[in-house]
Amino acid sequence: MYSILIVDDESIILEGLSEVILASDLPFKEVKTAGSAKSALELFSKTPFDIILSDISMPEMDGLSMVEETRKIWPGTSVIFLTGYQDFEYARRAIKLGSVDYLLKPIMDEQLISVLRGLVDRLDTEWFNRFHAGGNRWEMDCTGLERLNSYFYDLLAGDASFCRQDSLSRAEIPLNADLKVRMLVIRYGGRVGEKIENRTHLWLMNILQKVVYGMGWITGFQYETNCSVFLLQPEANREIDTVSLLKEVEEMQSYFYEQLDMSMSICLTESFALPDLKSVLEHVLSHREIKNADGTLFLCQVDENPDTQEENGNYIVQRVERYIRENPGEDLSLGALSSRFRINPSYLSRIFHQTLGVQLSAFITEVRIEESKRLLRETDDRIYEISHKVGFETPGYFTKVFNRMVKMSPKEYRTNI
Repeated sequence: MYSILIVDDESIILEGLSEVILASDLPFKEVKTAGSAKSALELFSKTPFDIILSDISMPEMDGLSMVEETRKIWPGTSVIFLTGYQDFEYARRAIKLGSVDYLLKPIMDEQLISVLRGLVDRLDTEWFNRFHAGGNRWEMDCTGLERLNSYFYDLLAGDASFCRQDSLSRAEIPLNADLKVRMLVIRYGGRVGEKIENRTHLWLMNILQKVVYGMGWITGFQYETNCSVFLLQPEANREIDTVSLLKEVEEMQSYFYEQLDMSMSICLTESFALPDLKSVLEHVLSHREIKNADGTLFLCQVDENPDTQEENGNYIVQRVERYIRENPGEDLSLGALSSRFRINPSYLSRIFHQTLGVQLSAFITEVRIEESKRLLRETDDRIYEISHKVGFETPGYFTKVFNRMVKMSPKEYRTNI
């Protein structure tokens, strides 16, 4: 599932593009809009998007300059430029930025969906190849894995000498004893054999090495059953970009769930000194989110008090269902819900459907339409006001969905009650 950001300074075009994409069957977990390049950058800096669909000619900052800035945050975003100008310089800069497509306005709805569908297919292939290729090298060094496991077990047992630089160097562990580390704890679901556990751990290690390449170092070990612990350390005077790291980790989590049917919970800690490894690891493992391997993904402060209440898939669904019913006007995109409830979007979508027997998106639409019917009956609010109160991006899209589900327009419904 992918996220898309639509950027255009003309509100009519912005609303129209949003309506067309929302009404399609494309696998978008999140569809966001921005009326300017600066607004788009604010959204992008919080959570990078998989796809940007953007106008080029905009005031203050054009679309090309905007994409140049997004590349500094997350270079993996695919871009489709829309423009009303057949300008060679625009096209040259767009190609240099790695734009996937360059479309001239006006564009037919069918053409836009066709281009997006082709892009999604390509992203699916790249996504599969990236993680599948990482897994093909798992045989690379089980002896090395055993060595790392043994070293960190001794460190966890309380032998402080294993935190010294000479010990780390002799063990060929690429960490600087004087610098802090961050810890990534991954617990994967299901009882599996030792060979599969080794393969999974080395697979994860290979993928994560690519993620932090150029930013720092990574090492790791297996802990308990079905649990991998990785230590990440940035190079001196550098930081590992949390936003980029979490996005890559979420995609990795989705791959394991959707392609291998293996759920995993993932926690990333703040920085800490290596001698504190045992206490920080115990703290992380006390969180219910990591205990259940139920698809959660969260940041952990090393000094926060974890909520150890047990929470199974049904309880998660109950919380999500209640939140949707109580907040129909809020951002209920799959991306927003997964962030709020600290759970992988692919896992949330599937467990919701399995538990309630209805697709999450269909449930949200039903709740919003029922709330809009109540507002039409009980208030004098204008239809465009109601559409925004119940969370629809545009009045036009609200009317279209209302017509489809109620078999009459909002205006006709109000007149007939």
